[in-house]
Amino acid sequence: MLLNSAKGYGTHDEIKKVNEVVYPTYKEAYYATGLLEDDKEYIECIEDASHWATAEHLRELFVTLLSQKELTMPLSVWLQTWHLLAGDVQFKRRQILKRPGEQQILYDEKSDLETALHKLSVGHSMFEGWMKMNELYPAARELTERNLKGT
Repeated sequence: MLLNSAKGYGTHDEIKKVNEVVYPTYKEAYYATGLLEDDKEYIECIEDASHWATAEHLRELFVTLLSQKELTMPLSVWLQTWHLLAGDVQFKRRQILKRPGEQQILYDEKSDLETALHKLSVGHSMFEGWMKMNELYPAARELTERNLKGT
């Protein structure tokens, strides 16, 4: 369809150019022109479902959308909804590491980690010491990596 709407181009790269940006694929160029749907309804669907569904159910919904090939730009949907889809990951990781009562360290992805660490509630937590130990001692870093991999 993009080829039908793109007349007068000399090269394939010119076809992939939209508003002075050359996109790596025809699909992305087609999407940039606005001729391809933007998946907004699926993003809103996941956001609405997040008010009553668990993160596990949201991931199942996302997989269903992927397997049915409903999403035009799956990466775009993921980038806009990942925080909802991964809502229980931190809790499950604490259960696996047998540290269910450990303080959650949350920060807004729009702010940087440095700012979050300097907040009083987080700055005095064990997190700061843990990071320092990983920085100074290879054995601590290795133990952390093994625990995060679940081995």
